[in-house]
Amino acid sequence: MKQNFKILERVQRRASKVVKDMKNVPYAERLRRLKMIKIEDRAKKGDLIETYKIITGKLNMDPNKFFKKDHATITRRHYLKLTKQRSNRLLRNKFFSRRVVDD
Repeated sequence: MKQNFKILERVQRRASKVVKDMKNVPYAERLRRLKMIKIEDRAKKGDLIETYKIITGKLNMDPNKFFKKDHATITRRHYLKLTKQRSNRLLRNKFFSRRVVDD
């Protein structure tokens, strides 16, 4: 997955240089001027939007299949707070339901 992000980021770098008067501008500045975000950040944003839709019932999916809600007794916690489910496998850490919880 990281490899795919690197490839897409390279394409975005090249494409942003094609814009008039942007060839010699640093990449971060080009992104700012063109109101773009990095590919990795865009993917993270999409994951968080989908998570919100699943948890709030805007999608016809059972949130309990993906996430475990944090039912802590502390009164200041948000009612949509999620906890990471335990896993012994490293591969499982890359799953959608695990990678969005920290964010």
